[in-house]
Amino acid sequence: DTTPSGFLGGMCLAGACGLWETGFESAGPTLDPTQVVMCGVRDLDGQERVLIESRGVDLVDRPSLLASALEGREVFVHLDCDVLDPGIVPARFEATGGLSDGGLRTLLTEVAEATSLIGCEITAFGSPELADRIAAVVEPLLPLKVRD
Repeated sequence: DTTPSGFLGGMCLAGACGLWETGFESAGPTLDPTQVVMCGVRDLDGQERVLIESRGVDLVDRPSLLASALEGREVFVHLDCDVLDPGIVPARFEATGGLSDGGLRTLLTEVAEATSLIGCEITAFGSPELADRIAAVVEPLLPLKVRD
């Protein structure tokens, strides 16, 4: 009901937060939306923005503020490559004004230094020719720090 654009990229997060019936509800507790921090979001439908704000999701609009918002926390990074400008990584639902690959690498370096990384996933990466470029961008996340 909150995505009139038809873009369902955020539905996995909505499902993990228990905001729609996924069929996995019996698997255990959901992710508390107040534990979610989003950065680099450029193209939200109005109802999506209302839902995010009403559930306590921290929406960081300036990448320079992300590391401080996460400092000292355990973090699972979900990197959707369409956070990059479409000229760098083509996306199905393009939104101009994304990060440069160097800007994203800097951001991930700051996040890795400020947090305890517990996992990472990379999505919206459909072009094998860009594998080396994306690998260089995400290198600051590897190896993930191991929790005791």
